[in-house]
Amino acid sequence: MKEASSTKDQAARTLAPARIIQPEAEHFAALRLVMEAMGLAAWDEDLKTHVTTWSRAAYEAMGLNQQTPASRELWQQRVHPDDVERVKQAIEQAQHEGSLYHAECRLLRADNGALYWSDSYGRFLYDEQGEPARYVGVSFDSTQRKRVEETLRQSETRQAFLLEFGDRTRRLDDATAIMALAAEMLCRQLNAGRVGYGEVEPEARFIDVRVEYDLHQGLRPTVRVPIESYGQRAAAHWQSGQPWVIENVETDPRLFVRETASSQRAWGVRASIAIPLIKQERWVAVLYVTSPEARAWHPAEIELVREIAERTWEAVERARAEAILRISEERLRQATVSGLYLWDLDFRNMHFTVSENFAQVMGFSVANLDPITTDVVRQNVHPDDVEGVTQVFQQAIQNRQPLKHEYRIINPETGAIVWLSVNATMYFNQDGAPLRLLGSAQNVTTRRLAEEKLRASEERYRAIVTQAAVGVAQSDLKGYLIFANERFCEMIGYSRAELLGGKHLKDITCAEDFPRTRELGRRLITTGEPIQFEKRYVHKDGSLVWASVSTSLIRDAQGNPLNTQAVIVDITERKRHETAQRQLLGRLVTSQEEERRRLARELHDQMGQPLTALRLNLELLKKQTHTQPDALALVNRLEQIAARLDADTDFLAWHLRPAMLDNLGLAEALAAYVKEWSAHSGLHAEYHHAALQREPFAPELETNLYRITQEALNNVAKHADATHVDVLLEQRGHHLTLIVEDDGKGFEPMEEVERTGKGMGLITMRERAALFGGTVEIEAKPDDGTTVYVRIPLTENGDGA
Repeated sequence: MKEASSTKDQAARTLAPARIIQPEAEHFAALRLVMEAMGLAAWDEDLKTHVTTWSRAAYEAMGLNQQTPASRELWQQRVHPDDVERVKQAIEQAQHEGSLYHAECRLLRADNGALYWSDSYGRFLYDEQGEPARYVGVSFDSTQRKRVEETLRQSETRQAFLLEFGDRTRRLDDATAIMALAAEMLCRQLNAGRVGYGEVEPEARFIDVRVEYDLHQGLRPTVRVPIESYGQRAAAHWQSGQPWVIENVETDPRLFVRETASSQRAWGVRASIAIPLIKQERWVAVLYVTSPEARAWHPAEIELVREIAERTWEAVERARAEAILRISEERLRQATVSGLYLWDLDFRNMHFTVSENFAQVMGFSVANLDPITTDVVRQNVHPDDVEGVTQVFQQAIQNRQPLKHEYRIINPETGAIVWLSVNATMYFNQDGAPLRLLGSAQNVTTRRLAEEKLRASEERYRAIVTQAAVGVAQSDLKGYLIFANERFCEMIGYSRAELLGGKHLKDITCAEDFPRTRELGRRLITTGEPIQFEKRYVHKDGSLVWASVSTSLIRDAQGNPLNTQAVIVDITERKRHETAQRQLLGRLVTSQEEERRRLARELHDQMGQPLTALRLNLELLKKQTHTQPDALALVNRLEQIAARLDADTDFLAWHLRPAMLDNLGLAEALAAYVKEWSAHSGLHAEYHHAALQREPFAPELETNLYRITQEALNNVAKHADATHVDVLLEQRGHHLTLIVEDDGKGFEPMEEVERTGKGMGLITMRERAALFGGTVEIEAKPDDGTTVYVRIPLTENGDGA
């Protein structure tokens, strides 16, 4: 340092102020020789000819080939970007004021990119007119001096920082506050992007970032980060306890794995330091520092991060231990009031401190001053539970996890058996050795006895259900089977293992029935109300099994939906009989319609001509007796009777089989029939129909709806005493609906009608609707009219289902 200072003073004297000089070529040539001999990096710029000359030492310092033409612009290209503006301003000031130029800046070598410090002195020389003629100067490599100064500065700063950190953390008793303070102070001290403190779970799969401080945003939300997201190399390095230092994520060979490097960039990290903390041969925490830009970390910075990491961990553990000690006595004091039994095991002497109510349950004398040791407590544990309690206790120490267990104790004074539910937390000292075990216990004897009764009840219920004559199955809320009795297994041909091995309701339900099954299941979970419906299961052999299903919702103790249960009755045989019956009824109805059609033709053919002849003869007779009043009156009455007989015969033939139904379809046939019926019965009737999307429908369906309408209107004419009737035919989605509504006197409840046998017409209507999978519903009250609702489901081709 003394030698460098002497050279610097000599250079300054060499470049002593010279306001106006007469430049001589020989003088500058001699001056360059002197500088070359001294090994100085010198320059000489002729401002008139714009020719610049550098010494050999200048080329070598900047890592340039001596054949490269020298220029001020080339030199400025080597100046560090952060120093360029400052250097320019210093040169301009020296030229303007005629003063000595002095600047210290960083330069980047052209050959290897190395950074070094240069301390430069220079002066502008002027001609007789006062114009700048030359710009000359020398520079020195001051890198070593800078490093020594920086080391001294950082040492002083580091000591001051550590003193402040220790003073401030001692005043804190909250572990999180200590982490936050460490992160903020270190972030500001290093001017970093972020600093975080995370704790590693025992399995070393995740880092729980307790605190992260951002230089611009302050404290950030805590997160849990999978360790594997940092890459296998980083994880292995941290496990060894060695600092993980990255100066540039783009060039660090350890991050050549694309996913790891890209994740670092996504987090806004270009450089980082991570200090893992290993305690008792286990990785317990990590303190990390990140930079949004590439950064060459100084060894002193890395050491400072390591020191803060260790001090933070110690302060956090101290705060936690002190917090435990503070609450221990308070918890014990409140034990009697809260109903909990509290205890504290001190590992230094293996003595227990217990609350008064816990002592009473354990059968300890409150007045006994002898310490309660672990051996004394173990004697009170039920013999069948000793091994389990010991294992849980050892696992809590080994895995550093909370202790949770239920076991029985025997009161030595009363012999009473008490079930305890124990929760405890293990605390360790700075060396990782167990320090205290703080826990609470609750008397759960009543619950355990209730659970035993419930378990026995469930076993009885399961035995009954397993042997039940009907199928019983349970599924979770997603539809996967979790229970099936033997009858249900027999019903669909699967073993219990096959059904409970991942079978979904969809797997055993007919594809056409599953959407409705799923919708009813959702309604059951939403409303909780039992639902009964019919569906088809798919047997293992592919055949279909019809079943009547009654479903109910099973809830947990808190009332939340747990799973669903279905009671299943095999109705395949009943469905076969119903199908056969429906087919038979269909054939009967077809035969009936054919007979009606035959009768209508015969009635028209056999009665038409005689009635016409009768009416013609009556007209002739009327002419012959117009002079005989008594005979004429008789002929007029006969003529009226014949006309009525002719009309009734036409109506009867049309009633038996209207040709309009075959020719124009259901809607027009009903319109004509309602009009004719109204005229024939003398009751006011209106017919309405909405646009039918698929007319004409299947002939059988149209015929049966026509007959149902006839039967409904026939009932109105016979029984209703109505004055007005409305008939409505409409298609709603995939259903065809027929409504017949009157304003008559109504009738007694349907149960009574069916019991007394007065409802044969209603039974016929229902049978006709059932042929197509339809239903007939009657709404009737005395003195409030009657409404008949007929609903027929439609298939894709327009037939009934």
